[in-house]
Amino acid sequence: FLTSRSLLKRCVKGMILPLLFRNVWGLYIGKNSREFFRYYGTPAERLFPARYCVNNQFFRQQYLKLRETRLHIRSQFGINGPEPVVLFAGKLIDKKRPQLLLEAFRRVRQHVRCHLLFAGDGPLRSQLQNRVQDQGIEDVHWAGFLDQAELPRAYTAADIFVLPSAYMETWGLVVNEAMNFELPIVLSSHVGCGADLVEEGRNGHVFPSEDEGALVAALQSLIKSSERRMSYGRRSAEIVSHYSIDNCANEIVRACLIAGGR
Repeated sequence: FLTSRSLLKRCVKGMILPLLFRNVWGLYIGKNSREFFRYYGTPAERLFPARYCVNNQFFRQQYLKLRETRLHIRSQFGINGPEPVVLFAGKLIDKKRPQLLLEAFRRVRQHVRCHLLFAGDGPLRSQLQNRVQDQGIEDVHWAGFLDQAELPRAYTAADIFVLPSAYMETWGLVVNEAMNFELPIVLSSHVGCGADLVEEGRNGHVFPSEDEGALVAALQSLIKSSERRMSYGRRSAEIVSHYSIDNCANEIVRACLIAGGR
């Protein structure tokens, strides 16, 4: 019954959606969103970018304000020393795969000194902390939940941002935020914004979801080279500058005017 119902739903969807989408004007937040419209038949000339964005001005101001106190901020998180800091920011839940990042960090940490900062809370926290203790993983730090006013401190303390989500990460706005702090980006292939915000080998890396070895390799390449981290970080800031509220609003207005025949 469930199979028949699912087939019926697919058939109806396959017949009705193309009829609707051929006659609409669409705003897409990124490449994957645009492909969705095109798949169901929306003409390319009727599609306009309304790029998914955060308040870049706020986060850039925070970056400029906090970077002078970076060492002090790092010490507040228990990070002492100049070694690179890998940052995870998000809920400690299975979808986000913090356990995959922890294991990859453990492998990297065996060969080179570095730190891992978890900014977030959730049901996996005690499990992760137990693993750190049982396996003797050094230099793992726990910031707990940080609201938007506090999170810039974590971005300031970091050198690399990682989001290793396993599924249904439609975009990942924390990536936009981190890029405003000139951070290299490492994402799993299931993070939707990777197609738009990561230029492979220029500002970060996208690794196949669940491929721990690929995540390890990406982390090692960035941890071992401060020049690469700085170059990637500068490019991150350049890319995300185009994903602004002003640009998004302008494109929405332009789409409305053109759709209205003006």
